[in-house]
This record gives sequence, structure tokens and C-alpha cells, in this order.
Amino acid sequence: MITNDPISYSIKDFFGNETFYEEEITPVNQTAELELPKDKKGYFELTVYKNGETAAVTSYSVIDEYDFDSVNPAESPFGINTSLRKNPQGVNEDALNREIRILGAKSIRDGSEWRSTELEKGVYTPQLNDAEVRKLTEKYNIDYLYVAGYDNPLYDKNVSTNEGQTPWSSEGRAAFAAWTDWLAEDYRYIGVYNEWNGGFGKRGGSPADSKPLYYHLLAMSVYNNVKANHPETTLVGPAFAAGGYEGGADFMQSLGELGTLKYLDVIAGNAYRLDMTPEFISERFKLIDEIIRKNNGGQSKEMWVTETGYPIYGDITEEKSAKYLVPLFVNALSAGVKRVFWYNLADYGINKEDREQNYGLIRHCDSSMGANTAKPSFSAYAVMTRKLTGLSYAEDISDTVNCHRFTDGQKDCLVLWSYEGGEYKINTSKTAVLTDMMGNSREIAPVDGVIALEVTEYPIYLEL
Repeated sequence: MITNDPISYSIKDFFGNETFYEEEITPVNQTAELELPKDKKGYFELTVYKNGETAAVTSYSVIDEYDFDSVNPAESPFGINTSLRKNPQGVNEDALNREIRILGAKSIRDGSEWRSTELEKGVYTPQLNDAEVRKLTEKYNIDYLYVAGYDNPLYDKNVSTNEGQTPWSSEGRAAFAAWTDWLAEDYRYIGVYNEWNGGFGKRGGSPADSKPLYYHLLAMSVYNNVKANHPETTLVGPAFAAGGYEGGADFMQSLGELGTLKYLDVIAGNAYRLDMTPEFISERFKLIDEIIRKNNGGQSKEMWVTETGYPIYGDITEEKSAKYLVPLFVNALSAGVKRVFWYNLADYGINKEDREQNYGLIRHCDSSMGANTAKPSFSAYAVMTRKLTGLSYAEDISDTVNCHRFTDGQKDCLVLWSYEGGEYKINTSKTAVLTDMMGNSREIAPVDGVIALEVTEYPIYLEL
């Protein structure tokens, strides 16, 4: 909003507490200095009024500083999908230097499509500032999971439409594997395709038809090619979809029976259920772990959740997305998952009726609230990483409320929430630090050796 007219404003925090600043301020050179709440952290909405009418609404976040650059990415479970090819405005240093580093995410997941990087057989060209983003992740000590997908009309092509098809022929698989081997020159972590058992496994009317056998053959080709030249590369897959051909669990069982697991270093899956609370993700990945063990000589393999999240869509409000974020990560970790990648960093657009446009932690560059402004989920994510980085998941000690313990062997942090509300009691002689999901902390002392907490739908952290 550009004006030199007198304005007034109000500020509302995440929990709905609103303060009105009714004394009018006259901007000087279209600039006004506003008084903000002191010593409060989290997500805030700022509403500006002119002549008593709403003139503009935006948001901002107040978050504690934290040095994440020195954190080893391999020891952090916190990841984020950046999808820079879908939102090219985000391909710049600010995206990594500011948003991702403030979030405390230590892994990003992105990539370019095969057809955009191999325009001539055997000739590969980086796209969408791939080299720039890779260098930035190295600079800021962030792991980069590069997703290799999906089709290339130079090989398997639908002759009726001239579209590329999901690789299905021996020639197509060999070409895909050669391209992936080229990627391995620069990327330590490579995702071997994405959601094969969904629509991506039958692109262009491919005879592969999302079937497990064709993924098995592709994964085997990629593994043998890449490992021969780059044995240090970590191959991650299949990034299964929950639905699609045979469903996620049945798809994984079929891959297990085919012997595909030995061609993947990390087993990955995408997990969305907008109609369920976050506890679904624990149940799903415990089942996946059972399937892995059953088909891998009783041994588990490292598991990652390569996509998950709650978009602002339908009955998922910004508030609900934010309060579900922490339980979603915690439930995944409780199932033995080692890394979780929220989907997505930024919205793809501003159409509220298009679910795919509204997964971001920050808003689209065309948002009426301002380009790249934070949603409440941005603050929730940032507080979570500050409280749990450096700690390992220990155990589920829930009773009538959800309670999960993280520890570094000396310090414990309990993460608690309850959708219905309830009380949780901890026997301790220590004074603890209680932090709400927006980052506001206070000390809390035991009474007769007990700390009694009122637990709500909004996650809290208790450090002991």
C-alpha cells in the first residue's frame, strides 16, 4: 500500500489475540514506522486501516536466531521440497539464504525433468539454475535430494501424440540410467523417479502403466549404472504414492517380491491424507517397515518421507495446517523415518480452488498479502527445528494426550498435543521450560514433584 494519508493498524497473533493501534499515523515519503508487540514471537497478521476501512493485510514472523549452518544434514530429519522448476521466481540466493535457513531445514528436494536436460541423445545440459542451487546448498551445508524423472521423447515416445512416455523399453531404461549417472557427477542423493504407482508411471500412455515390474527394471538399470561409476551415491526410491496402481503398501509388497529393495539405498514414500489427523503417517510407515523386513531377510532399511503436508484447501485452514505440521513430523519419526520433507516451500499460485497451488509455507509472489510472506506453518516449522535439532526421537509416552520424548542423552524435550484437550503430568524435581508452537517460552516449576500441563490441539514443547 502506497500512501501519505493517515493510517491506523491492528496486529493479531496466531492464537487470535488482537491489539488495535487506533492513534493515526501520517506516513512521511510513503513510509510509516509502526510499533510492534515486544517480546512476543510467532506469526502475526498486520491490518492497516485508512479512513476507518481496511486498506491492506499482510503477515510477518518473529523467530529466534539459530546457527543451522554448522548442523550436519545427515543428523537432521528436517527437509523441505522447493519445487523451483514450478516456481522459478524462487530460484535465487534469497530462497536458500533466508527462508530455508530460517526454517532450519537441512535437506531440500528438487530436480528438473529428463526431457528438459537431454535435448539431444547423450548430450546433457543443466536447467533452471541447477548448478547455482547446488552450489548454494554446499555453501550453506544443506543436502540436496535430486529427483530424476520422468520421460523423454527421444526414446520411448507415443507416436500418436509425440509425447514422451514413462521409460518402458530396454533402450529407454538404459538412457534414463545414463542420464542419472550424469547427475551423480554432481549430486550425492538421487531420487529414482517419483510416484511411479500413480500417474507418473504411465505418462504419455506408456506400456509401463505404473506397474511394479517396470519400476523394478528401471531401478535395477539405474543402480547398476550409477554404482559402477559413483558408488558413494545414495539412491532413494520409489517415492510411492498412497493411491495409484495397487496402492502404496501393495506396490511396495510387489517391489519386495521382485527384489527391488536391493537396488535402493533408502526407501521413500509420499504421504498425504487431508481427511485424517497426522497420526496416519505413523501407521503407514510402520506398515512399510514391516513390508521391508519381510522382503529383506528381516532387516529394515532407512526410510524417508519425501513428500507430506497439509495444503490450505477445503477445510484445511492456515491454522489447521500449522497445528498439524509438528504432529506430522513427530509421528513420522516415531515410525522410524529418518528424514521428512514437507511439501512445499512456496505456493505455486493464488487460486484457492486449486489444491496444488496452496501447499507452501510461504505465499506466492502474487499474493495480496505480499510476495513470500510467511504462513503460520512457517513459524511452526521454524520453532520445531529450533527445539528438536540435535535431539533424537526416543519414545512414545502418550496416555490420554499425545506425548513423544526426544533426547540427546542429557536433555529431554517432550512434544505434546491433544485434539480434544487434556492434562499430562510429569514427575520431576526440575524446573522446566515450556514453549508454545509459536516459540514463546516460560519456566514452569514442579509442585510437590509434579508438573501438570494443560494440553490442547496446539503442540507444546517441554524441555527438562
